[in-house]
Amino acid sequence: MLNLANNQFSGLLTVIEDAASNNTTLLKYIILISNMMQRSTPNSIFELVSFIRLTLSSNNLSDVIELDMFCKLKNLTDLNLPCNGLSLLMKSSSTISSNVAACPRLLILECSSCNIIEFPISLRTEEDLIVLDHSNNKIQGDIPKWTKDIDNDSLSHLDLFNNFLTGGLDLQ
Repeated sequence: MLNLANNQFSGLLTVIEDAASNNTTLLKYIILISNMMQRSTPNSIFELVSFIRLTLSSNNLSDVIELDMFCKLKNLTDLNLPCNGLSLLMKSSSTISSNVAACPRLLILECSSCNIIEFPISLRTEEDLIVLDHSNNKIQGDIPKWTKDIDNDSLSHLDLFNNFLTGGLDLQ
């Protein structure tokens, strides 16, 4: 585990690039909460397939990233990206494959304040998700009817606060 939270790092950490270039499987957790990172999210992160937890919240990252890029990290259980300048793109509503559904071990997905504009349709096939935080985004329209089909035995935290949602919520 590498925990560098609450520091003053402002650029790309070479430890990420080094770990990727050495194809190391030792680095499984990286926590970079509340730094001053302003550069783009390094593509080398997506080569670290041994990652279990990736926490980049509360930095100044400003990328546009497709969420399914993180699904290259096949062991990922915990993805925390809130409070950055990130814009996460979802697959088109007409495309059900890929993104979160392709992350077979994902338990926690925190994407608050990531400029998400549509509800991720692929979540309807997600079985083990415990926490889903899509608060403070730009999701518009009705809450899809299929949200009630997400496995209620596992999902214990659903946060959609401060979006542009309309319509009702059928919890039955």
